[in-house]
Amino acid sequence: MIDNIHQTPLENKSHIAYQVLLTNVKNTKQLRELIFANQLNCCLIKPKLIVDPWIVSVAANRALESELANTMITKSIYTETLYNLSSSKNISESLKQFSVQDDESDVLAMVITCDVTGEEMGNVIKQIEGNIVPIEKLKDIVDEKLVCKLHGINEKELKVSDLSNSVLAHMSYKEFK
Repeated sequence: MIDNIHQTPLENKSHIAYQVLLTNVKNTKQLRELIFANQLNCCLIKPKLIVDPWIVSVAANRALESELANTMITKSIYTETLYNLSSSKNISESLKQFSVQDDESDVLAMVITCDVTGEEMGNVIKQIEGNIVPIEKLKDIVDEKLVCKLHGINEKELKVSDLSNSVLAHMSYKEFK
């Protein structure tokens, strides 16, 4: 398996969320075109909005559970993951905010699969022209002020909770808005 792939078994125990952080990605536009053409099965997330890989795992798990229960709000497990990362109920806003755009060079790629070998993630990585870096480098890329703004997290809240837990709470609140 490729080094620096973060993997989290999802709650149903049959699926795994694989994540890899890449920098200096040169072909983001082409990757997005492949995704829109259903030729690349993955989620390309803006890492500057991700405080911790666990947050992506939670969003992926919710997406998988929705898919298995036929209750998805969006059209694919990957757009459902992007939607779940957001505190907003606005689907298009959520997808635009959390999906990488054509001109971005930092990418957090994520695959949900039953494949324990990581081969599917390896196939995605082969198509990305960029540098794989340890997932721990997220802390150097994340824009905490932007994360707080997107999720409506204020200084008062951060005095009683860390940013990661606050983001998870706000992601969950959207169901009750």
